[in-house]
Amino acid sequence: MSENNEVVELKNTFRKECRKLLVTLDPITKAFESCGKCVSFIQSRVFCESDIFFGFMPTKNEMDILPVLRNALEQGKKVLVPRVVPGSRDMDFFYIEKDLNRETELGTFGIYEPVKGLVKADLQEISEKYGKKICVLVPGLAFGKDHSRLGHGAGFYDKFLGNLKKMTGERAVFVGVSYGALVFDSVPHESHDVSMDMLIGDFHAIL
Repeated sequence: MSENNEVVELKNTFRKECRKLLVTLDPITKAFESCGKCVSFIQSRVFCESDIFFGFMPTKNEMDILPVLRNALEQGKKVLVPRVVPGSRDMDFFYIEKDLNRETELGTFGIYEPVKGLVKADLQEISEKYGKKICVLVPGLAFGKDHSRLGHGAGFYDKFLGNLKKMTGERAVFVGVSYGALVFDSVPHESHDVSMDMLIGDFHAIL
């Protein structure tokens, strides 16, 4: 078996264990952790200095980052959320104008996506205009303290992050979002996997 195949197999095994762990987490504990990390992040230098946020609509098993996105909107910052392009591994991001609840609807994979009629983001234009003031909140199944990321296996974010990283010249800040129970010393990853700049709980790195 090649080294690449070994890593892929290790990733799949690790994903199964992480999914088992995720469903055992106490809902109240998860809610408190989500709230605490969101409040701390909103007070961080990264949040304050960012003008545009690539966010996501969390599933029931993901950390609720909606307070971060709502606060950004209230402060006049730009907020975008993704919609999967049918039949591909691509995502298009759309600007939220005012209200995340009214401007999203249940879409692909049971995830809330932007409603039709919203303005689609031009990644090249954004990278040229905002540069290092771009913050990307990145979901993942698990993360490493070394900022490695293990996604769900579909490859949507790997492709998007890789493209954005090239466009911005690595100036955008990638923030991994996960519960502490899903953060390990490291997670299985390959050379093409995009690392995070920090995790949402890395307060020493963002204050």
